[in-house]
Amino acid sequence: MRRSFLFNYLAYATTLWIKKFIRNLLKINGHITKSVNSSVYQLKYAKAESLKLLPKLYYDSKVVCLSRKLLKINKALGIIGKKIK
Repeated sequence: MRRSFLFNYLAYATTLWIKKFIRNLLKINGHITKSVNSSVYQLKYAKAESLKLLPKLYYDSKVVCLSRKLLKINKALGIIGKKIK
């Protein structure tokens, strides 16, 4: 499985707000990074944190999402014997 899960945002304030919201809700800490060559901020979560976050994002099979992303996540989780609904 990938060692991290990430979100991309343009504004630092938005990225920080989402990080704090998720930390308060799930008690997990992500970290914010920004590439030197990009104006996009990334909110990253380690593998253990991702295992807590992903079931909350994909809590039901009817959640609107990109099927290719869900397939990719389930493939990665399959390595450790887990699956998103």
